[in-house]
Amino acid sequence: LEPQSTNLLPYSSDFTQSNWVKHSAVILTPNQPSPDGGNNAYKVQGTIGSSYVLDGGFGSITPQSRSIYMRAETNGVIYSLGDGQSKQINVTTEWQRFEFQEISNSFYAVDFRGSGVTLDNVYIWGAQLEQNSFATSYIPTSGSAVTRNQEICNNSGTVNDFNSEEGVLYAEIAALANDSYRFLSLSDGSNSNNVRFNLSLTANQISFEVNSGGSLQFGYTNNSTDVLSNAKIAIKYKLNDFAVWINGVEVNTDASGITPTGLNTLNFDRGTGGNVFFGKTKNLKVFKRALTDAELQELTT
Repeated sequence: LEPQSTNLLPYSSDFTQSNWVKHSAVILTPNQPSPDGGNNAYKVQGTIGSSYVLDGGFGSITPQSRSIYMRAETNGVIYSLGDGQSKQINVTTEWQRFEFQEISNSFYAVDFRGSGVTLDNVYIWGAQLEQNSFATSYIPTSGSAVTRNQEICNNSGTVNDFNSEEGVLYAEIAALANDSYRFLSLSDGSNSNNVRFNLSLTANQISFEVNSGGSLQFGYTNNSTDVLSNAKIAIKYKLNDFAVWINGVEVNTDASGITPTGLNTLNFDRGTGGNVFFGKTKNLKVFKRALTDAELQELTT
């Protein structure tokens, strides 16, 4: 789930609009296949060393995150995202979303200067500028800035949907940035009874815990998983049988401890409303029994 954010670019994919400055004989060819399944990408052609597509129609903002989808007809084409050499990007034949964070600037540019290659058959789509320190998912615009509201998960279960005696909490997720604690949890609405994990503000760190009656029954911290990349994570809980699986590997077990009581809610927070999970959520499941090792391996691979 993602926080509220605004794409400040008034035309995110129509690069023919006047807010987009096309420098040095840039040629735009419309109606090209785009990542969303439509035909609204543009092919860009121009002169290497001096060409760019630039939007300068907004005031300087801090912080800022820029992103755009690009592909080329030749692998390994290198251009810049930003101004001049702000960030070199390696454009391939597959659509990729390139992201760039900058402290402050008053324009947005896709830059083809100084790359040392011929500018030919490059495709662009889905430009975005946000006043964030990280990029959120694409917000299309057509004539003005557009704000996407914060996403909220409602109606996330009752006591009849979860098993307090045993089960598995599973998610395929990624954090948006290493800037806060981000929890997913099963709980009774308190810190006393819960099964939860946390993508930490510390780089590459995920912590896991199971609490029953206010006492920690199982705890583990993994320091080798990139939380900014998509990861498949599962925590199994059962009387005297706890385990953590990450990307097909069992990384920790514990054969001692009791399980929580009264689990009745799946939370995108620590279970009490704090440390809300803002991130990319591709999959989320709760199992009402403790899966076998073979099942957990298949689930997280």
